[in-house]
Amino acid sequence: MTESDQDPGVKQFVKNFLLVFFGLLIIAGIISSGNFFGPKPEEISTSKLVQEVQAGEVKKLTVRGSRIEIILHKEDKEQVVQKEPGESAVELLTRYGVTSEQLTILNQNLSAANSRIKDVDVADESTEFAKQNILVQSGTAMLAQANAVPIAALQLLG
Repeated sequence: MTESDQDPGVKQFVKNFLLVFFGLLIIAGIISSGNFFGPKPEEISTSKLVQEVQAGEVKKLTVRGSRIEIILHKEDKEQVVQKEPGESAVELLTRYGVTSEQLTILNQNLSAANSRIKDVDVADESTEFAKQNILVQSGTAMLAQANAVPIAALQLLG
């Protein structure tokens, strides 16, 4: 059987199969490259973490298991510090010289930022609610006016 004797449907099937196969192969290569999900956080030493906390450069501090993840004010790059599994983040930082006042200030700054975010969210939702309420009221008024015209015409006829 020569190539010209093959069914055109089989040729199209093989072409589509190869196209899908190579497409999936390319997607798998992109995902496995590691940069698809964003850059990995930079590992830093505990002493560098302490310096950044003491300088007031920490924007966000999160403790997940034995990892302390921080985001700095000047750059939104995430950094990670490994700690001992049984040790709290406060114990670790105080052992390296971070005072409780500095931790309190960091906590207050984070709480204030969180509060501002919640305030903006509430204001945004309140604005959206008021907008939807106005649209409902105007729609109801338009419907009432539209219903009044045929009723008036029927009263004139009858």
